Amino acid sequence: MIIVGIPTLNEADNIGKLVEKIDKYSVELGQNIVIINSDSNSDDQTSKIFLNTQTFHSKISLTSVHRGKGYNVRNIFDYCLDHFSHFEGVVLIDGDVISLDKTWLQKMYLSIREGNDLIVPNYARKFFEGNATNHFIYPILVKLFEKDVPYQCISGDLGFSKKLVQELIHNCNWHRYSKGYGIDIFLTLTALLKSYKTKEIDLEAKIHKRSFEKIEKIFLEVSQSFFETLTDNFSYINRDKYQLVFESHTKRFVASNDKPSIDEIEKLKIRALHLLDVVEDKYPQGIEATVWHNKLAESLKKLPKFSSKELTKNLLPYYLLRVYNYLKFNNFRSASSDLNEMTQNIKKCYCNKEKCFDLYNSH
Repeated sequence: MIIVGIPTLNEADNIGKLVEKIDKYSVELGQNIVIINSDSNSDDQTSKIFLNTQTFHSKISLTSVHRGKGYNVRNIFDYCLDHFSHFEGVVLIDGDVISLDKTWLQKMYLSIREGNDLIVPNYARKFFEGNATNHFIYPILVKLFEKDVPYQCISGDLGFSKKLVQELIHNCNWHRYSKGYGIDIFLTLTALLKSYKTKEIDLEAKIHKRSFEKIEKIFLEVSQSFFETLTDNFSYINRDKYQLVFESHTKRFVASNDKPSIDEIEKLKIRALHLLDVVEDKYPQGIEATVWHNKLAESLKKLPKFSSKELTKNLLPYYLLRVYNYLKFNNFRSASSDLNEMTQNIKKCYCNKEKCFDLYNSH
């Protein structure tokens, strides 16, 4: 049996359809599941709609008085360990996903049964989405491990073995930055640092609610969670034991007409210049990837001496300038080559004799 967990906050318009798909596809795949919705006390009757949705498989509704995806994920994991002794693993699906298809679940279920501990999707994405992924998490993880890593470690839709769920609940510090948008990197970074077997699977495009308006909030929470999780688990770093399987590990983009507006993009630079307290023409084009990646390397060196909050505060304006540069001067066609070039440049760093940084020596 596999548990499918859905963390939610005000997803009344989507939860019923999502649950119906999960139930239907699991029946067609012959997979026995239990569907758990952990809701942050939504104002729109998300939990009621979840329970009233007719399904073949059993459903369980949990409610948290605290708001934040991390609380919901912890509730799901705790419930699994407390009430199911023989479950094989857990699949988390974000409550706002509208593009779920059978292949998503098929690959997740199969990957768990094959003995993988963490399953990370590699979606086809709109070129302007996933900015925290493309410009922060992926490059800093590659620099940290000096090896390639899954592209989308904060995707939200993840698979876990029972063994990894037990590790996360019994042996990890669920720090304050893991309660919101920082939950996904807390989960994936912990698994990578502790050398749990990780598999990246290719999935089609993920369609969900637009989050560009939250770009600063997302970065703040994800970045602080990254540094805090790394600090908590630094002693586990062993690059030689790193276990990772890729399906194809290719970047794929889908066309879309809902790119952020010119005004929205310009506001990124305005906000960054305000945070830096510099004149308007200081960074007319934002910053290139190489400059940004040097900032990331510097932040890793500073980790022992500075807090997660301080490091994130320092990085924020440069992150906004990097995203500004990427969005301002790229389109659907050029984005792929831009990100692929960035990826190759990052990899060159750990192939060179002179490393971008030496995290061991800095400690």
